[in-house]
This record gives sequence, structure tokens and C-alpha cells, in this order.
Amino acid sequence: FLFLDRLMTEIDTDFRPRLLDIIASHISEFDGSVLIAEDPWLLPDKHFHKEIQLGPQEDPPNISNAVSHETFGTDKEMTDRDLLLVESLSFRYGDENPVLNDFSFSLGSGELIFLTGPNGAGKTTLARLIAGIIKPISGEIILDGRSLIHMEQWETMSLAGLALQNPGLHLCRKTVREELALAEQWGNSPGELTGILGIDRLLECHPLELTQAEKKRLGMALAYGKQRKIVILDEPSQYQDRDGFTRILDALKMITGEGKGVLIVTHDPRFSRAIPDSPVIRLSQEDSY
Repeated sequence: FLFLDRLMTEIDTDFRPRLLDIIASHISEFDGSVLIAEDPWLLPDKHFHKEIQLGPQEDPPNISNAVSHETFGTDKEMTDRDLLLVESLSFRYGDENPVLNDFSFSLGSGELIFLTGPNGAGKTTLARLIAGIIKPISGEIILDGRSLIHMEQWETMSLAGLALQNPGLHLCRKTVREELALAEQWGNSPGELTGILGIDRLLECHPLELTQAEKKRLGMALAYGKQRKIVILDEPSQYQDRDGFTRILDALKMITGEGKGVLIVTHDPRFSRAIPDSPVIRLSQEDSY
């Protein structure tokens, strides 16, 4: 008997069906059974004999009625200039094959772009490059008209906010209130985003005692800042139920409405249903070599 808790949350879209085939084959071979706890939108129906729902019945994951995609500024013709320009970017770890090879794209004011692809294709690496955490081996990143080559780390951080995939890596204070105060001290106040994301009711909690979904939303709030030009979100919707996902959509509407550019690394199919007109960049492991 296997009990698998949230096994699909960090697995890419391409590998999910294959993983379920492996599990089904194992169960058949040993005449066993499996119980999987997971969000339904991450699991195809064909593998399951029975579905048990805990709590109230949620609407299907197509929640485009909650926030109209028309409120998102995704029309490139309306932007004066690119906030982010990535030109012929290449990167490798040590002597390994390139993770990114001659990669280019741009992000405009009020634009939201999704970055997808299998695990290992370079999505998180690209996010870290844009945030200035690591340096490319070739190519150029131009942020708000300036090359990252000529910018100090603090200058890059003042213009580009990054919410890491592991939100616990952001957190270093004893309460959520102190985390937000530290961000404000550095000029990155979340402002009304705190209420939109439901963080305002968690202010006296220890950040590491929050649920994974709450940590994700706190990381998003910390990545936002009034003076920042772009916000990079690495898998922000992981662990989010319908309420949490709707809060994230409301926050994205506010952020893009302010003219910021947003880059979202995601495997979540709900985004494509909720904001179908946003551009999608798909990285593949083959394209990286």
C-alpha cells in the first residue's frame, strides 16, 4: 500500500502522466493499492478508480470569471519600452552542458509572461540570472535601460524582486510583521498587497509556522516593492486552493496595473485558463543544449 502526499506539486507537466503510469504499473504488479492526496487539477482522471473530496466542493479550476484576463496589461503595443531585455543569454553550471544557450526575450511595462517547461530546463536558473544572483557566461540582461554588468547587487535588487520557489529561504524574522517591516525598511513595502494576499491576518505568526501556501503568498508580498520595475515569481501557485489562487490573481492584476512587468515560472494549468492571452515561453532541455 502506498500513501503519496502532494507528489505532483513540484513535478513538471510532461512527467506527471509518466509518473502515474509507473505507480499504476507497480500497484498492478504487486496487487496493491495507492491513496494519493493531491489537488485534482494536477491529476488526470484515467488512473483512478475513486475520488474522495474533503471539505466543501470547489468549482472546477477554470476560474477566469474570478478575475478577467482583460484587466491584465499584456498588450506590448501599449508599452513605451522594454523593462527587461534578455539578449543571447547563455549559462552553464561548471563543466556541464549549457542550461541556457543563446536565449532572448523581452518584458514590457504592465506585461505578464509565463515561463514553462520540464524540470531542469533552466526556468529557475533564468529567474536567478535576471535577479543578479548568478552571472551568465555570455549575453546581456538589460533592466530598466541599464545592463546588469554595470549594476551593483543592491541596484539590481531595487529594480527586480524575486519570490523563490522555496519561500522559507526568504524568511529570517520572528514574526510576519517583522518580515514585512524589514522589506519596508529596504523600500519594498508590500502596501495593500498584504491584504489582497491574506497576509494581514498572519502578522503575529512565526513565518516558518505558516502553511506552504501562506509562505508562498508571503514570499510574493516580499518580492513586490513600489520602486521595483519587475517581479519574478517562481511557482507562486503551488499548494494554493481556490481562495489562495484567486488572491494571487487579484495581486497580479494590481501589480500589472501599476505598470510593472511580471515573469511567472509555473507548471500550474490554472494560469493558462485564468489568463489565456498572456505570452508563454516554453523552455525545453533539448533547446538548452
